[in-house]
Amino acid sequence: RIFNFVDEKDIVPIGYRHTDWNIKLRHVGMLIFIDSKKKGMIDQHMWGGYQFKNGNLQVTKESLVQFQQAKHAYNMLIMREQVKNLEQLKKKFTASGGGLSSGEQIYLDDSQALAVVSHASSEFETAMLSVVIVYQTGIQNAEKLWTETLTDARSIGTDLSEGEIKSALAEGGCTEQSIVTEPVNEYKEKKNKAKKMAEKFQQLAQEIRSKTNELVQRDKELANQLKGLVS
Repeated sequence: RIFNFVDEKDIVPIGYRHTDWNIKLRHVGMLIFIDSKKKGMIDQHMWGGYQFKNGNLQVTKESLVQFQQAKHAYNMLIMREQVKNLEQLKKKFTASGGGLSSGEQIYLDDSQALAVVSHASSEFETAMLSVVIVYQTGIQNAEKLWTETLTDARSIGTDLSEGEIKSALAEGGCTEQSIVTEPVNEYKEKKNKAKKMAEKFQQLAQEIRSKTNELVQRDKELANQLKGLVS
């Protein structure tokens, strides 16, 4: 996916964020709005207003949320696609009852089987790590939000008991159940689903590697074709 970084203090992209959202302006990719500082006209257009923190480009909170959502969706897509690729590869291995004639060749997307598995494993593991980090961060943020909410309420209601403070918060819709328990349970459920997908992927990868080794042992011609790929 293409990300289009826009500095609204730059006169060139003025109008990208139109006040009338019924007007669909044409632009390339997803718009990411920069949290920039004011510079001269030329410097502003030449990225002079871009600000960085710990090596990361600073963007608006709105764009950060959109970017994280898009990145997460992309990682989930990669995971599903890699599992699908290995399922298709497994079918190729078992299409003829698990055996191959001396003239058969196994390819997937013009790549040898072991190369496909190796690439898929690398892509999947990277995406899986990013997905788990998103969920783990969500859990930490939920717990932090409840702690900060209680701290702020205690500083205001100094004459109230702990129970009275929580009751007052509950009247406003702020409870540990709504802020922590429900979101955390949802994050944990999603994380478990991602881990199950990872387990399925690893099982498929292992089955394909084992099948490859078995076929190589049984078919000398195939062994010559894959020679150098088997570690």
